[in-house]
Amino acid sequence: KSYSGQATIQEKYNDSLADTNSMDFKKLKSRFEKELGLVYENETGFVEAEVTSFRNGSIIVDFEVTFNSTAMVNSTYLKKLLVNAITNGTLGDFKVDRQSVKVCTFLRVNISMYAVVNPEFCKGGSNPHTVYR
Repeated sequence: KSYSGQATIQEKYNDSLADTNSMDFKKLKSRFEKELGLVYENETGFVEAEVTSFRNGSIIVDFEVTFNSTAMVNSTYLKKLLVNAITNGTLGDFKVDRQSVKVCTFLRVNISMYAVVNPEFCKGGSNPHTVYR
């Protein structure tokens, strides 16, 4: 089970964050993945948390959280855990806008093609706009 999410870090965006090979991208990715992993590590079936990209708008973090097939979690619960971590100050030194947090189901189609949730879906709709890549 995979979930796609996003959150906004209240820091100034740097264009180098768009380059997955840049040191800025790698450092921020590592830091955010570590803190995101700590949010979910005690949930049964947690596998990993991975940052997939950073976008401009302060710093919008797109991420994916993966659980094994037996995990009893859903996107609403995962969002609540992350918002609680932000509220309680347990997301490292990141200042994240709680209202920006979105977590949605990530649908895998098959081995050669997979669907990703369009970030617009996370604005509250119930059906993801599917993008194939």
